[in-house]
Amino acid sequence: MISQSRTPAGILRTLTAILCLAAILMSVTGSSAWAAPRVVRVVGIQDGISDSQADYFRRTIAELNDLTEDRIFVTRPIPAASSLDLNAYQGLDFAIVSPRVFALLERYNGFIPMASLSVDIPDCEPGAELRPVVSALVFATPDADEDGLAKPHLSDIAGETVTVVKGDEVDTTFLLQNELSSRRLAPVKVRVASDGGTPSEIIRRAVERGDKLFAVSTDLLRETSSDLFSGFVKVDMRVDDETGLVSSVTPMPGRVFAAGLSVARMGLLEFAATLFALDIAPDIHWVRPADYRSVHLAAERMRDPVYMSYQKKTLLEEMREHAAWVILAAAILIGMIWHSVAAERLVRRRSAELMETVKRQQASERQFEALERMTAVSQMLNIVAHELRQPLAAVTNFAMGVRRRIANGTLTADSLEFALGRILAENERASDIVEHVRDYARKRRQITPVDLTQMSAKVVSSMRASNARVSFESEVPAGLFVEGDSLEIELVLRNLVKNAGESAAQADGVPRVVLAGERIGDEVVITVTDNGPVRTKAEIDAFLVPLRSEKSGGLGLGLAIVRRIIEAYGGTIVFDVVEPQGVRVEARLPARPDL
Repeated sequence: MISQSRTPAGILRTLTAILCLAAILMSVTGSSAWAAPRVVRVVGIQDGISDSQADYFRRTIAELNDLTEDRIFVTRPIPAASSLDLNAYQGLDFAIVSPRVFALLERYNGFIPMASLSVDIPDCEPGAELRPVVSALVFATPDADEDGLAKPHLSDIAGETVTVVKGDEVDTTFLLQNELSSRRLAPVKVRVASDGGTPSEIIRRAVERGDKLFAVSTDLLRETSSDLFSGFVKVDMRVDDETGLVSSVTPMPGRVFAAGLSVARMGLLEFAATLFALDIAPDIHWVRPADYRSVHLAAERMRDPVYMSYQKKTLLEEMREHAAWVILAAAILIGMIWHSVAAERLVRRRSAELMETVKRQQASERQFEALERMTAVSQMLNIVAHELRQPLAAVTNFAMGVRRRIANGTLTADSLEFALGRILAENERASDIVEHVRDYARKRRQITPVDLTQMSAKVVSSMRASNARVSFESEVPAGLFVEGDSLEIELVLRNLVKNAGESAAQADGVPRVVLAGERIGDEVVITVTDNGPVRTKAEIDAFLVPLRSEKSGGLGLGLAIVRRIIEAYGGTIVFDVVEPQGVRVEARLPARPDL
């Protein structure tokens, strides 16, 4: 048999049962079970002093959550201490704030007003239009003045200290300072009382403490007992013509329900209409948004520090704000400029002095070189004179010999030929010596192999003849050659031996000078040792200093010339002390390469 449930009639009955069950479930759970999830909107509520207003805000959010199906509103409290910090409003979709805070949000965070809070004003003028406003009142104790007089006008409290209750200070201070600024009066000093307890208790303790002046907002005044300020003097109380509000200062728009940039602008009118339609409390309700331009104008006129701190400052304002740093930077800059100018002038003056010094030094060096050259030439002339004496003497001797033979009648052709040959040879030798001197004077050295053995013997022999008191000895081995100009090499040896002889002559005992030489590697080492007086290191170091001489009338150029000649050949000269007394000079010259 075929089951009855599988017949067309059975299938139809099953589908009907399923549809009925679905209808029942939908009626139980509601249509929201099938709707899209609700969008979360965050509403920041600035803490205030009015408990009734705080309760009204909570009830407003609760009503909105009940009336809207596509959004859910959650609240975030904004503490009074951070209410003026724009960072506290980051991530908010809506904000319920006081007028001073809204001016910041509107100017710098792009919030726009949707509704303003209107609170019924008690004892207002009959027929006055009710508007969403807030203001402040100033009270003075009867003994506020030192003379016991009352302070009925704001001009009497300018510059004084005024006490405000914590939580009420944000807008109350703003309203009072704005009124004083608009009247061109000095701002007051504000003292925030925060002793704990209710506002009434805080004010009573402040009076007991001796505070004389108090400022409260109209919102706070509604929350306190009517006899709290009984016996106080009302300062500059007047009725506002537009709002009928009794206060000491010019009123401003009240609290505002504002929308941030994250909220789409389409649909805000409908949302605002929903706020206007709420019927939560008989004396508090949302109305069309007020004009908050007066708050901006007040902040700019009195240059509210919080309001201006977020504003992009001009260069002049930045300079005024940081005047101390600007002055310091300007002083540093002026100092740097002055230092630069002074340093440039000093550099120019020093450079001019240095150039003048260099010029004088160059002139002195030229004079010294000329003097040194003259001294060297003078010494070489002595050498040349000595060298010329021999060929000239030989020429004279041969000439006189020819004359004698002519007188005796013994002159033969062979003897005449011999004499003339010798005279010509000696004359050629003298010409060579003169030409050598001329070349040297023209700074053209004649570099030839110089036999130090032969030249040392000649120099020692010459020194013996000129200074017989000193014992001169030559210990230069045979075959010792250097490459150089013979005149310069002889000048070096003569100066060293001559100075050693003069030093040895000053000592006690037998003065002795030894000229020695040897080849060490690629160098020829020439030493001159004397047994003169004991010398100090400072005296030894001064030997090679030009224009310093121990001899009376000496120029001190002899050893300087020696040093220059030796260094010109790439050699060195060193002076050292000999024990127990005397000086040893060591001169090193390049040896002849092929020997």
